[in-house]
Amino acid sequence: MKTWIRECDYLRFRDEIDQLKSPFISTPEGHYVKFTGAEARYFFDFVLDQTITEGIPGYGSTSMQIWVAKDDLHNFNNSLRLLNSTLFTYRYTQETPNLVLAEFVVTVRKTQLPISVVIPAYNSHIPGLKRCLASVLYAIDATESAASSEIIVIDDCSSNSEDIQSLLHTTYGAEQRVRYFRLPQNSGVATARNTGVSHAKHPLVCFLDHDDNIEITHINLCVQELERGGVDLVATNMRFPDQHIFCAHLSEHKGFLIENGFGSGVAINTSSPNVKALLGADQLYNVKNKDHFEDWELNSLAKLLGWRMVIVPFASYFYEYTDTGRDSTNLSLKRRSGLTTPLFAIQRVQKISLGQAHYCLTEYCEALIHQLLDVEARYEKAAIELRRTQVAYTDAANSLVTTRHALDATNHALNATRDHCTEIHAQLFTLRATRENFLALAKDLVRVFEAKLARRKLAFFTYRLTFRPAIYGSYRSLRYLYRHLIKPWSVA
Repeated sequence: MKTWIRECDYLRFRDEIDQLKSPFISTPEGHYVKFTGAEARYFFDFVLDQTITEGIPGYGSTSMQIWVAKDDLHNFNNSLRLLNSTLFTYRYTQETPNLVLAEFVVTVRKTQLPISVVIPAYNSHIPGLKRCLASVLYAIDATESAASSEIIVIDDCSSNSEDIQSLLHTTYGAEQRVRYFRLPQNSGVATARNTGVSHAKHPLVCFLDHDDNIEITHINLCVQELERGGVDLVATNMRFPDQHIFCAHLSEHKGFLIENGFGSGVAINTSSPNVKALLGADQLYNVKNKDHFEDWELNSLAKLLGWRMVIVPFASYFYEYTDTGRDSTNLSLKRRSGLTTPLFAIQRVQKISLGQAHYCLTEYCEALIHQLLDVEARYEKAAIELRRTQVAYTDAANSLVTTRHALDATNHALNATRDHCTEIHAQLFTLRATRENFLALAKDLVRVFEAKLARRKLAFFTYRLTFRPAIYGSYRSLRYLYRHLIKPWSVA
């Protein structure tokens, strides 16, 4: 039995865990980041998914343990309570100052009751349909009622109906459990599913799209919940091609907006009083509304009519994206459906109970008002942020103008300094030329003077001993100062 803990909880309470000296698996958030739907259950569903995948090949029991932080314990218990599932039982076996250890026993039984699996097919990709049928037969064979269960394929007037019939004849021709019906005209998936329900031999009906497939445990998981008295509908988690897993969930809120979340792969007990009441006044799926997600309306309808629903927190249903299916990622369509679907559901509730429909419409209007108020509050908040942004933009623009003016002044001063430096260089050049001319002139005058003085030998001799060293020394000193100080500075 493996023991699991979220990495964030381990880092918070590391000292408490390490003192226990028992093995555990610290799981970073990146391992269950692809779980969506019910946030409080992301980690639990991840651990359960790992446990069933590794420990239950078809049916059987296995165990697991999860450390839960005490500050998350209320949400954890509440999320498990809303599942209403008998897939697992749990108890708390150990406690530290900030953590409790929950021990789970997970059981998948071989069920006794037969089931009818309804598969609507429209322009099916034949290899995909073949995988779908194979997965269903594999799951049915894992039950105790494999011989009496059935698969009903409803062909919604496909353009490749001959290919579908050829697949069923060549691959499943000898298989009495696979039945085929073709609608005379294309009527939509809701009509196809309702037709499948009308042809079903058994009260327990499981729905599956033609391009999806299921785990070997899927039928057992659904039927073991439907075997309990009073359960109307069972839904499981859904696994997508990118390994993203949608956690099906139920809401405890008494209001009306769509807060239950589950997909197409549900199982229903058509013999339960709640479902019988719906089937007596209407059909299971709404054939008039072709512009919304029919499984969303079933979510709403089941909640409005007070059905007892169960969520199996294991991704035993594999959802595939195909060109022939609807674009479930179309956000604009989802937003529009989120508003229109409740109204379609209320119209159908009206056929069963006018009082209940009136109550539902009131709840819907109140929820819609709350949403509008929330949108208004968010709009006001966005307007305040916009005004703050505008003020900051104005301040930034003013600062930019001031900076531009300072830059212009700096450029003007720089140009003036450059002109002044040019003038100084010109003056230094003139001074250097003047100095060079002065030294040359002085040198020529000294030579003329010495030439005249040389005629008088006594005076020239006296000059050479006294004045000449002083004159030449002064000249050399001036030349040195000029070459080593004045000239380099003027060039620089």
